[in-house]
Parts: sequence; structure tokens; C-alpha cells
Amino acid sequence: MLESVLAFLIPSSSGLASLTIPVLYPLSDLVGVSSQLIITAYQFGTGIINLITPTSGVLMGALAFAKIPWSKWLRYIAPLIGAIIVVCIAFLTIGLYIAFLTIGLYIGF
Repeated sequence: MLESVLAFLIPSSSGLASLTIPVLYPLSDLVGVSSQLIITAYQFGTGIINLITPTSGVLMGALAFAKIPWSKWLRYIAPLIGAIIVVCIAFLTIGLYIAFLTIGLYIGF
């Protein structure tokens, strides 16, 4: 949720990464989640939010060029965003279970 709010305010993916990854990486070690899964979740989150954020110059420029109001775009894209979020949650859950299974096999469970 915090990443979504920050991605809304900072539409630059690299700028957001330099701001939040130094905090998220140590947290992943504390909770036992692989760093690859944290980066994947970050990429999913910023990619989805950048499809709807009005602070994105590319999105607003494309909508202005096509003469589509942002509110109309939001209503049009909302069902797709919902479906993408469900798929991303499924992929992240599968990735989490694969990581736990791999660690369990590695230490002999």
C-alpha cells in the first residue's frame, strides 16, 4: 500500500526504487522473504500504478494526444487493473511458496 502511494507521488520508477529499496531489502531479510520476491512485488506495484497515475507525464501526454479525459481512462482501465492485481497476487503467492519449499528442501525438511 505504501508503495502505491509513493508511486502515485513519484512516477519515476528508478527514483522510487532508489528511495524505497534500501528500506525494503533489509525488511525482506527480517520477515524471511527472498529479495527477488521483494523486487518483483515492487515492479508489479509500480507498473500497475503507472497505468493510472495522473502525475505520469507519459500517461497524461498520451491521453491528451488522444483527447481522452483521465476520468474516462480510469473508468475504462479499472476492471483491467483489478484483474492484473489478482494475477500479480497469485504470482507473488506462488513465488513465496516456491521460495519456502526450496529453503525447506535445502535445510532438510
